[in-house]
Amino acid sequence: MPKSFRVALPWYRFPPFHKTIGGLSVWIWEMSQNLARQGVKLEVLVPPGFAFNDKAKECEAIRLLALDKDVQQLSVFSDYDCVVSVNNFGSKAISKIKKLTNVVRVLHTIASDRTLDTYVSLNATPIEYAKCYILRKREREAEKRLSGVLTVCVSRFLKEKALEHKLESQKNLIYVPNCVDTTLFYKKEEEKRFDIVFVGRFQKVKGLDILLKALKILNLRLKVNIVGIENPQEKQWCEKLVGTSAMLTFSGFVNREQMPEVYRSAKILVLPSRYETFGLPVLEAMACGTPVVASGVGGVLELVKKEWGMLVPPNDVISLARAIKNALNDQRLYDGAQQLATKKAQEFDSKSVAKQFKESVFSKKVNFCQ
Repeated sequence: MPKSFRVALPWYRFPPFHKTIGGLSVWIWEMSQNLARQGVKLEVLVPPGFAFNDKAKECEAIRLLALDKDVQQLSVFSDYDCVVSVNNFGSKAISKIKKLTNVVRVLHTIASDRTLDTYVSLNATPIEYAKCYILRKREREAEKRLSGVLTVCVSRFLKEKALEHKLESQKNLIYVPNCVDTTLFYKKEEEKRFDIVFVGRFQKVKGLDILLKALKILNLRLKVNIVGIENPQEKQWCEKLVGTSAMLTFSGFVNREQMPEVYRSAKILVLPSRYETFGLPVLEAMACGTPVVASGVGGVLELVKKEWGMLVPPNDVISLARAIKNALNDQRLYDGAQQLATKKAQEFDSKSVAKQFKESVFSKKVNFCQ
């Protein structure tokens, strides 16, 4: 393999840390660093006008390139031996070169499987629905553009859906899971300042409204930490739904380095999502030894086991309220989370997953390393 061999990973910003960071952006950060450290000659490409921040200094193994043109321009990728497209990003340009070079795409979501309710906020207006309809249409078009390339799915659920929607053939589909940095997320004794922690955005798909309704039914003096919501109107919406502001603490955007403390400071994580392709907060909570109560949907089913968590039907307020009450008083769940969930999370360690990605994905194309 010549020393000039280059792999491009285009994204709209890097490092991807900002107030809307989700599981996809975490994957970009973890995998790009670990792949580069394992010998993959990786270059992250970002659009013009992107400003690197201090976090970029940690990326010693990665070459960061702020482009002077849009990532959709074909010439951006012409000098690379391989292009990795995350969720079909840059598909217009990449689709034109997929027969000329190695192209790998990584799927975290599948627009063809998503309803509009998985896009909109909890207080969505008709205008927001219309905008999300257009966004979903564009995402579905992008999915079709990259058909025929090697496709990595971060959950078995996603792989099944890719087949179900005829997005890709069986021979082009590979399962490599999402990951967690276990050197950052690990169990440690922490004061339990909250009964419950919720991590997610103010979107209908995340099911925060279901949690709030369950809390209202329970009518207990619980301390609940809501992570990811800063907007005053959204806070008021939540307080109105639950009927009080006394039990809710809104932590807003929390830096990644502080997230382990967030999980450890709560007795349980509650993830009442209506739809999840993976459920990264579940994995992060497991790594920190925190029990989980979650909706039994999508990729969450691959993570939560009875030894350290409880699964409830989606959209079922009564079942969620019952599960929360039982989980808060179940020492068995806590012990299972501390002993078994933390061990299970090690299987998803970012270094191990990066190695799996390199071996199972790149070996199907070429040897990407020297």
